[in-house]
Amino acid sequence: HVIAFDEPTNYLDFQTVNSLAKAIKLFKGGTIVVTHNQDFLKETCDEIWNVEDGRVSIEGKDGALKSLAAKNAAAKAEKAKQKME
Repeated sequence: HVIAFDEPTNYLDFQTVNSLAKAIKLFKGGTIVVTHNQDFLKETCDEIWNVEDGRVSIEGKDGALKSLAAKNAAAKAEKAKQKME
């Protein structure tokens, strides 16, 4: 299951934003969060995909950039590992 959120923190008070963040972290499926609230992103997301000027950059919670090529290679390796099991 995947849930997409488009600017979920708009019009919410601080306590409700915190409750929403907690609920997202407890959700067992995937989430897509589109927001300008950087604190909320860092609280709820393992990685952040920034889309700007037709380009995508991926960064971890620590702010370190990840390359899309490295991400694709890791996904391929994981698929190969699963096939071997």
